[in-house]
Amino acid sequence: MSEEYNITILPIEVDGILNGAAAQAREIALKSIFSVTEDEKAQKGVVNIVGYRDHIDPVMCMSEDIWDILKDLGIEVNCELFNHCEMEEIRHLRRATMNLIYDDTTVTRSITQCLDKYLGIPTYPDPLPRGLGECNKWISDIAKEMDLDKDKAEKVAKELNASYEELSKPLKDKCKGIKALLYVSINSRVDWVLELCDVLGIEVIGAMCPVVNRYQDDVTVRELRVPSSIPVTYNSNFDALKRKISEVHPDIVLGDTGNLADLKELHFLFEGAPPGIRGSIEIGKRIMRCIKVGRA
Repeated sequence: MSEEYNITILPIEVDGILNGAAAQAREIALKSIFSVTEDEKAQKGVVNIVGYRDHIDPVMCMSEDIWDILKDLGIEVNCELFNHCEMEEIRHLRRATMNLIYDDTTVTRSITQCLDKYLGIPTYPDPLPRGLGECNKWISDIAKEMDLDKDKAEKVAKELNASYEELSKPLKDKCKGIKALLYVSINSRVDWVLELCDVLGIEVIGAMCPVVNRYQDDVTVRELRVPSSIPVTYNSNFDALKRKISEVHPDIVLGDTGNLADLKELHFLFEGAPPGIRGSIEIGKRIMRCIKVGRA
């Protein structure tokens, strides 16, 4: 069949889902897929992006500016594994000197571990950045890690800061006096959310994290990463959230967990911002509109 249709067919010998060995089966499948790669020399400035996924919101997709940041730094994307990638791209995975991860999940880490184990391609530890603060740090760190032009990296960061300042002007202090409560999963990256709140003039009075499902395989941290000035309550179910709301009376609840939709109080449910700065700014506009409508 492979010759008849001129396609590559890779047999993967696993026991199937009834035996439950999903992690082992994933590695067997990856090993088989990686077996087609060419033995070639890695090229400076070339990376694979692992775990990338298209955002379900087309506006957010258009807001994704990480590709411009990578290009301006002189980084070439070799393959988006496994997002719309073709077998020809997989054959040349070894062109990359490093893997960059879209999000820090167990599945993504299992793929990068296999890339290192079977192809010898190392992975940069931090995910692609969201928001200005993360972007500034990431640009500086990745430039050192990949031995990129330092002056070029500083120029990219400077232009990005100027762009963020300009894009955030329409949001500046538009929600001054508003108090928000965060209800986010424990491994959420909320630096960009806190940045937006600062721009909008929103005071974050606390954060709560839902109960962690022990079978959930994408929890990679055990503590929400927020400043010590923001009190965090862990293992908070929906009833605990409602009790907290009745105690502290926030003007809005911001969060990334689906059950927020059941709240009667004003709330804004967000999916993680796409890498870069424009996606977070777009979410900031939506938060501002939500508050404006909710207070009308």
